[in-house]
Amino acid sequence: MVNTCVFFRQAFPDLYFKDFDILKNLANFGLIYSSRIDIIHNQHLRSQIFDILLYSFHLEEKEKNNNHLLMCHQKLLKDEFIRENLILSIMRVFIDAERLGTSNQFYERFNVRNKVLQLVNEVFKKNQEILIDNIINYANKHSDDATQMLTLLMGDVTYLIDEVIQRLIDIRNYQELKDNKELWNSKTDEQRTAEDNKFAENDRMLKAECRLLNHSLGFMTIICSCLQKYFIKEEKAERLANLLNYCLDEFTAKSSQLKIKNKNDYEFNPSYIMESIIKIFSYFVDYEEFIEFVVSDERAYKYENFTKAIKLKNEYNKVRVDVETSEKFDDLVYNKLKKAEEIVEKNTINYDDAPEEFLDPLTYTLMENPVILPSSHMNIDRRTIEDYLLTNPSDPFNRNPLTKDELIPNEELKKKIDEYKLNKFKEKQKNFDKKNKNSTTNNTDENNNN
Repeated sequence: MVNTCVFFRQAFPDLYFKDFDILKNLANFGLIYSSRIDIIHNQHLRSQIFDILLYSFHLEEKEKNNNHLLMCHQKLLKDEFIRENLILSIMRVFIDAERLGTSNQFYERFNVRNKVLQLVNEVFKKNQEILIDNIINYANKHSDDATQMLTLLMGDVTYLIDEVIQRLIDIRNYQELKDNKELWNSKTDEQRTAEDNKFAENDRMLKAECRLLNHSLGFMTIICSCLQKYFIKEEKAERLANLLNYCLDEFTAKSSQLKIKNKNDYEFNPSYIMESIIKIFSYFVDYEEFIEFVVSDERAYKYENFTKAIKLKNEYNKVRVDVETSEKFDDLVYNKLKKAEEIVEKNTINYDDAPEEFLDPLTYTLMENPVILPSSHMNIDRRTIEDYLLTNPSDPFNRNPLTKDELIPNEELKKKIDEYKLNKFKEKQKNFDKKNKNSTTNNTDENNNN
């Protein structure tokens, strides 16, 4: 049935959209059965059923001036059942794609998510309020699923950023090599064949990865525009801050390495990527906790990256955002980042001498809320293991099945960690008071000498 519907949609679009009641029933069928894991357990089949929903909304370029098709889309979006259940189907299929294939089969999952993001793009272009209102309602009603979706989406963006940048660098190196006739001719036939094969692989994959990265950043921008408090509440703000810092650092520090011939053929759009980053930062400009996470990121935070972004936006006009977004980002860079740096420097405590038993075995950071894993008996921070379980429902140390309900709080270890942290805080406060006292004494002596 799915294949038949897809065939008719592609081959006979006028027939597919001719009767609106039939179109609505097909869309409803796609909505219901793509998201009902209790009815259809097979994820592959549900992802195929999702195609019916996608093709009910998607318009090819040549169809976008067809008034009848446009009217059908508007009527679909006004249907109460579709409005209420669309985001449920989108989120469910996006999350369940993680269970497709083995852990190494990224592209099977990404192909499904690309279809989901295509639908998001189609709906968002037609009616922004529908999507945003439904995202907010979904996050309120399905907190665990929304958290899982955010984790997966941020993981996808990180992976795609790495892939796209590396392929761009490889393609640039290949193009420079081919332009250098003397160097190219000096290589053996086997070496030239290997270079050609590597380029062919990069050439084949880059366009798909750029398109998926653009769609993923677009979806993340939509989510961040309406779920700022949710990021803070669900402890995802730090990960988002680290991701944005990483993206900004990669695309500013390596910008000269990413210039290739025919970049538009690959749908590589650095301006759009930078616009998305700036927009997301601007959405959190009034959230002090988020900004402190930004400047606390020792791996990727660099203040000069933000000033480079402002130059791209203001001086070079390579990044275009609306006036409100531009002003908020300027406020972040020129006022709030430096203030946050002072706060973080004052409050940061060095835990380098923490006993090994206090450290998370996966992240090697001080645990906040240690729990015991029932089968391996390992201690691990609750936040770490709950994030891990979102994509891998098993004990990371022995692969036995595990759910977060089975985690056992380690109250004794938590008490030791809290005591250690309290002593470190008192030690820092004592040193801070001593430093202030010495500073005051020195100032007094200078005044007396004057």
